[in-house]
Amino acid sequence: MPGLNFLTQFMQQATVSGSRSTVLQPLLWLTGILASGLLVAGYYGLPYWVLVIFAVPLGLSFLFALFFYALFAFKNPDLLRSERYSLSKMALEKTLIGDSSAGLTEVFDVRNAIAVEPGTEEFKLPAAEVDE
Repeated sequence: MPGLNFLTQFMQQATVSGSRSTVLQPLLWLTGILASGLLVAGYYGLPYWVLVIFAVPLGLSFLFALFFYALFAFKNPDLLRSERYSLSKMALEKTLIGDSSAGLTEVFDVRNAIAVEPGTEEFKLPAAEVDE
């Protein structure tokens, strides 16, 4: 069945990536699923009580999403950013540079660096410039 195969591949991809877009993503997924269920129930003309079963949780999840969005926007806006962005920001704050293929390396101040003699573990101070 092609639809089931697509769903299985989609779920495997979601499990492999393992990253969460934002802290609100699970709540927004719930809101989307309930909205889809309400639309389908309305389209097929299901009884009123079925529409209420979808509409009440949909309204609550939408209100929770708005409340938590506002709360996180004022208290901790980093939670509303993607996990990938947060990790990149954390790497920059810790003065790390690099990419996914080369890896991360620490940045240091070249002006105050201590020179290391090749092949030894002796540390030497950089030569001071002498004005004569």
